[in-house]
Formats: sequence, C-alpha cells, structure tokens
Amino acid sequence: MIDYKNCGGLKKPSDNFFFMIREFENVVRKSVDHESIHSKSFLKDELREEILDSFMVKHYSCELFELVEDDNERESFLKNCINLFLTVRGFAITKLIHKKTEKSAKNEKKTSASLRDALKSLNTGNLK
Repeated sequence: MIDYKNCGGLKKPSDNFFFMIREFENVVRKSVDHESIHSKSFLKDELREEILDSFMVKHYSCELFELVEDDNERESFLKNCINLFLTVRGFAITKLIHKKTEKSAKNEKKTSASLRDALKSLNTGNLK
C-alpha cells in the first residue's frame, strides 16, 4: 500500500459558503447603484453593516460556523469573509469604472483618462 501525503492544494468550498458569498453580492448590488457611483457609494463600513444585517447571511453563517462555540470568534470569521469580499469587489468596480473612463476619453479625444477625474465628473453628473 502507498500512503499519499496531503500537500494542500485546491479546496472545494461548501454549498453554504458559496450561497453566503452570493448573498454578499446580492446585498452589495441592492445597495450600490453602479450607474451613478461616486466616492461615498462604496464605503466598507456601511456595506459591512448591511451585509451583517441580512437574514440569509446570518442563516448561512450559522450553518457554516456551527462548530465554533464562541460567538466572538464566529463573528470575527464572518467579518473577515466580508472584508475580503468587499476588497475584491471594490477592485472589480474600480476596474470597470477605469475601463468606462478609457472608452469615454477615446470618444471625447481627451488626452487624460484618469479615474479621479471620472469620479469627480460622475459626482457632478457631467460624464456621458
């Protein structure tokens, strides 16, 4: 017999974890309007509180962390998952905005397509 050594590798997430992350996405999509995004529409603290208040997030987190006895540890695990999700989602949103500004800059034949200028113009409503 050959004994195989566990060297780590790709792990398959459980269904409850996938559903919890999908619920994170649903809450963020409900609270953030991607068409009229501005500098204060993606604040992590506010979004974290909205995600924590979601009933389904509470349900899936209870099923995921049922073996964790301490409520503080359970909450810290959940907050870490939310922070990681919001970080990844925030970078994805900025990437979309950056691509949008590049396209609008090409249409306007503008020499600079900075993200900061685009957010300022989105905030004032001047971007097409």
